Amino acid sequence: MTDFNKDVEKTIPAIPRMRTVQQCATYFKAQDPECCIGEWCIRQLVNQGKIPVRRSGRRILINLDMLIEYFSGSWEDQMGQEHESTNTTH
Repeated sequence: MTDFNKDVEKTIPAIPRMRTVQQCATYFKAQDPECCIGEWCIRQLVNQGKIPVRRSGRRILINLDMLIEYFSGSWEDQMGQEHESTNTTH
């Protein structure tokens, strides 16, 4: 591999794993068959604006890794810190 290719690989961010609501729910079920996170739960998070989405036509696309972070609790920690830094009391 040339030095140019190595430099390009370092500067290009990883491609996000964008999935539909159904694909996200299927992923969780495949990882844990007893998982209670289904399509309805994920759609509620989307409708409440709790997770960011991208739309492609009628499709709702979700970054699977961000959704996993949300459910692991690390998303709330990050969002809480950002919220606290933007709020100021007078």
